[in-house]
Amino acid sequence: MVGRSFAVIGCFILGSTWAAAAPARDDAGEASSWIGKRVMTIKPDVEMKVYLPKEKRTEVVGSIDYPIIEVETVQGDLLWVRSQGIKGWIHRSDAVLLEDAVSFFSSRISRDSSDADAYFRRALAWHARGEDDNAIKDLSEVIRLDPDDSAAYSNRGAFRDAQREYELARADFSEAIRLDPTSAHAVYNRGYTYFLEKDYDDAITDFSEAIRLAPQYVWAHNNRGFAWYRKQEYDKALADFDQAIQLDPNDAWAFANRGRAWTAKRQYDKALADYDDALRLDPKSSLAYKNRGLTWLALKKYDKALADLDNAMRLSPGDARLYNHRGLAWLGLGDYDKALTDFTDATRLDPSDAEVFANRGNAWCARGEFLAALADYSEAIRLNPAEAGAYAGRASLLAFCADLKHRNGPRAVASARRACELSDWKNPEWIDTLAAAYAQIERFDEAVKFEDLALKSGDFPSDGLAAARRRRDSYQKRRARAEVQGASAGGE
Repeated sequence: MVGRSFAVIGCFILGSTWAAAAPARDDAGEASSWIGKRVMTIKPDVEMKVYLPKEKRTEVVGSIDYPIIEVETVQGDLLWVRSQGIKGWIHRSDAVLLEDAVSFFSSRISRDSSDADAYFRRALAWHARGEDDNAIKDLSEVIRLDPDDSAAYSNRGAFRDAQREYELARADFSEAIRLDPTSAHAVYNRGYTYFLEKDYDDAITDFSEAIRLAPQYVWAHNNRGFAWYRKQEYDKALADFDQAIQLDPNDAWAFANRGRAWTAKRQYDKALADYDDALRLDPKSSLAYKNRGLTWLALKKYDKALADLDNAMRLSPGDARLYNHRGLAWLGLGDYDKALTDFTDATRLDPSDAEVFANRGNAWCARGEFLAALADYSEAIRLNPAEAGAYAGRASLLAFCADLKHRNGPRAVASARRACELSDWKNPEWIDTLAAAYAQIERFDEAVKFEDLALKSGDFPSDGLAAARRRRDSYQKRRARAEVQGASAGGE
């Protein structure tokens, strides 16, 4: 999967056997049915070619790096495909439809049980079907047949990643790197495992090494950018996404990811333009629909967010995070029942996601079911003691709850302060909650101080500024009254 620097020369050029009109043949209809389908190459290093009309010759422009590719068009026995940003023709005889790949390579294995390449490719076909247990078994057989096969270790590690067996995955990638220290693919994959484990520093180290080994490795630039994004270093993220797009202007993922970084920098017009480009390049990009939906959420355009998230869910059914995001849209629209349904579906699909429990807690709170809300906030914190949103939600309930019996100033202060600490004091709404919590325990000096801090932030939502200023005035007046009462008591 390592990217290579091949020049893309020409496309869809007529005049040779490499771009000739499809000849009359009985199976011409069958060939054309491959358009838009994924295929798998049946051997290593399948060459991609184009025709150069001026020189009247064909030229090799690259080879297939990752065996699974999509057919963009067909001419006779030729398939027009793209691999790592390079486009060209390959012979139909060098590929098999992905849907037929398992049976195709099983037949090869039945004829020769020592055919390691057949096991390797069948493993990729199993993975494409979502059957990673079978994929891992086949790659283990490749390793038995050839203990020095770096690619087998690397791909087995990738499939173990998919099963969240991160320690085993890292061991496989490290062995792949030992066998082939120049394998940018193996180094990249280990970096991706670190990324999945939220060890972004080690992920960036490995992605950087992969880029050193293969400077045009698009995925390494893309995912290093996303690691920077997770570290909230958005300018570094943008630089990597820019480089990924420069290397492959047809990479929809890079545009979708760059849009996410623009959203984080509140440059929403640039974000929406990137999502439009991503969807132009790949109208079936669930990632682009999801990210654009998140941008609409940030803009509080909840109807548009719902439309995009519905499309994302249609393309990626069963994605727990999408249910979470759509729940946020319903919550923004005030449809708490639908929000609760989506959040509950998300917890069913992924019971370990603390953020979803925190969001469902907010929905329960909005519907006035405060005990259920407190239970969800506690579950979120149990799952992830660093889930700042759960502390913030709990603090807000304890400080502002309409049902006075649930108010608890000391607990509200502790929860709000923890939320602020976890967010590096960058969320003005949570600082506002901390001010309210201090007011609950009549510590008005702190209430005024933290309300002032919240109001100084340029990120405080404009639709909440007036109410926050009124609260600040209230704390100021109550502080003055308390001082007068204190002085009177002292005079007696």
